Amino acid sequence: MYPSGRILFLGTLSTPVSKGTQMQKSFEEQSAIEARLMTAREAAKYLNISERTLWTLSNGGDLPRVQIGRAVRYDAADLEAFINTNK
Repeated sequence: MYPSGRILFLGTLSTPVSKGTQMQKSFEEQSAIEARLMTAREAAKYLNISERTLWTLSNGGDLPRVQIGRAVRYDAADLEAFINTNK
């Protein structure tokens, strides 16, 4: 689940589920991915900067971003690395 409360499900299980272990693992993996990726608004709030400043940093190559189609997301690990390199 995203910090904003939205839920994203990217696919379905292609193999039969035995006693829920495969389904539980799949949802745990999905949750781990979702917890790492933030929207521009969430990332800007995390860094305590404006969305415009975030876009400027991102477009200038100072801050990596993940682009999935037209959606742009920011990895929490990249945000932490950005903070640590700019201390």
